[in-house]
Amino acid sequence: MYRAIKVSIYPTDEQESYLAQCFGNTRWFWNYMLNATTTAYKKTGNVIKFPGSLGLMKTIFHKELPDAKFTTVTISRNTDGRYYTSIFFNQEDKPVTAINESIGVDLGLKNFAITSDGSKYDVV
Repeated sequence: MYRAIKVSIYPTDEQESYLAQCFGNTRWFWNYMLNATTTAYKKTGNVIKFPGSLGLMKTIFHKELPDAKFTTVTISRNTDGRYYTSIFFNQEDKPVTAINESIGVDLGLKNFAITSDGSKYDVV
């Protein structure tokens, strides 16, 4: 088990100046890399970049990718020879609201169909 303790430090003026420079460099590099990855992502909405020698692979997105953190990408091949990629991600749950009132239908033995509101229908 890893643990951490946060303690106060008291840098000299010279050390403070050096730390400020390091923080600024880190912030600049972070923003530079964020811009580079955002630009690369926009240039590639129709490919997925895989690590190693696989590289970029043409992709057809049937749905818009969510704004979420992707955790795992799995490649599979069906018996028909086509390849697929499953993208797993962590996204906040949003409650689903019904657009229209729904009704359930059950096929019965005595009646052809019975709905969830109690209506019964026979074969004509």
